[in-house]
Amino acid sequence: MKKNNIIEVSLKLTSHQNKILGAKYVFALKGTTYNIEWMENSKTVLFNDNLGYEREFNNEYDPYALILKKGESQIGYVPRDFSKIISSEFDISDKKYKVTVIIVKQPQKSA
Repeated sequence: MKKNNIIEVSLKLTSHQNKILGAKYVFALKGTTYNIEWMENSKTVLFNDNLGYEREFNNEYDPYALILKKGESQIGYVPRDFSKIISSEFDISDKKYKVTVIIVKQPQKSA
């Protein structure tokens, strides 16, 4: 019962609570503009790629931070509103997710 209460509280604290409920989360990769290596690594991501993820416990800006990875290469973060609920689920129930790329946007070339 305690785990369900924690999940309910987490849902109430996120601004996307109606979009978050369900089996799938859809979001855009975050953080690549702040890290050149991640930006380059993210260019290797293809449609239908499966990505790895891990918690970044020492992130001073976001205690729920989740890093997305292609192989061993870091490519960015799960957006904060989503990482809050997903990280809470990890911590409470060891729930696992499959991360699959459904859209790849190429950077726009400057004129």
